[in-house]
Amino acid sequence: MVREEFDTFLMEMAAFYERKQQPAQKTFDIWFNKVQKIPAESLMWITKKIQDEFEIWPRNITATLWAMYHQWLDAYPEKRAIENYFYCPDCNDGLITARKAKNGVNYRYIFRCTKCKQNHNRSFPLVSRAELMNDGYDL
Repeated sequence: MVREEFDTFLMEMAAFYERKQQPAQKTFDIWFNKVQKIPAESLMWITKKIQDEFEIWPRNITATLWAMYHQWLDAYPEKRAIENYFYCPDCNDGLITARKAKNGVNYRYIFRCTKCKQNHNRSFPLVSRAELMNDGYDL
């Protein structure tokens, strides 16, 4: 969600619960940083659910938002992001396993495939199968 959507959500909640004093701007900033990854698509459902289930303003609004978001995902499982892997002849789900001997000791290495780029784990270097073979790795 974007900041404007979050601010609108908070204003609607404050009006519903008749909060006379708005939270400080710094509080808005902190709350938004904690919940900004919740998609705006779920906010209307979350707002209704909170208003139906809470008699007073939730004590921890960010934790409540996340809990309600997970309930929304349970109610609408088709909205859950799904990772789809496809076949790549150079790797296994975006990763290439290679071996190389150094000083008589065999070491195993893991690299991300540059051909398909299916794996997004940045702790593994991005290399092609051909580059590894040229550098003397056994695949």
